[in-house]
Amino acid sequence: GQPGTGAGDLARPLALRKSKRAHIVGVAEGGAVAAQFALENPARTRSLFLAGARLGVTDADFQAMNKRVWLPDNHNTMPHFAEVGASYRGGNPVGTKGWGEAAAAAHPTGPAPAQPAGAQPLTWARLKTLKTRTMLVCGDCDHYSSAAQNRLIAQHIPNRELAVIDEAGASAYWEQPDAFNGLLIDFLRRN
Repeated sequence: GQPGTGAGDLARPLALRKSKRAHIVGVAEGGAVAAQFALENPARTRSLFLAGARLGVTDADFQAMNKRVWLPDNHNTMPHFAEVGASYRGGNPVGTKGWGEAAAAAHPTGPAPAQPAGAQPLTWARLKTLKTRTMLVCGDCDHYSSAAQNRLIAQHIPNRELAVIDEAGASAYWEQPDAFNGLLIDFLRRN
């Protein structure tokens, strides 16, 4: 059969729990799923927290920026090199090793098969319709979801905040947990 969508998969457990509204958090490629869920289910989304989100916006200006920012062999690079910032790798070899072990345990047979994040492509025009209070967070050393990319995304989301975490790559939640958790908890309390 046809694969579902990430946003549809996210909706199912919320429906089973009979949750009317939820805070939705999306990290990395899960950010696209979270954004699509918020767009497809605005009444069920209390707030949206996107961290290091790889939204996959299809508009030409965003795609051109990706080509300028991403490493040439992004997905062929050792995961800890692509996902963990240079400052953390250099200053915390034990933490970097732990990140690698956690990543390997999460995907013991390799990457999961891809499915669409949502029913429609993510475009600037769709993001401009997002009414949900949104927080964009990225690490200042994240080449997958850079501060420049997040500033561009922020221009197209009406009700948003943006925070950049110092000395963090794509895994800011791991590299700078106090800063990451502080932003998340504060955002959830206010929303």
